[in-house]
Amino acid sequence: MANDFKEAMGMRVKLLRNIRGYSREEVAFQASISVKFLYEVEKGKIGISAEKLVKLAKILNVSCDYLLTGTVPKIANIMEQHELEYIEKITCNANEKCK
Repeated sequence: MANDFKEAMGMRVKLLRNIRGYSREEVAFQASISVKFLYEVEKGKIGISAEKLVKLAKILNVSCDYLLTGTVPKIANIMEQHELEYIEKITCNANEKCK
């Protein structure tokens, strides 16, 4: 279960990074983390501290809730609808857990 959680969160980080047009190097630099660490987060191999999670969320312009759970708080819907639909589609296809 913990691995599934880390993999799903990592997938969201990677997809958002790609949607925003950022390289792994750019995000790692802005978040003050190594490229290898970001790679391992994106692959779901390691967890992340709250401090680093907040940095990634700010860089990717989403809430920490979204990175952690894949849900967008109703009061802070800062992602475009087409971005949400794309990420849901990709995540659903990768996990084969479609509605």
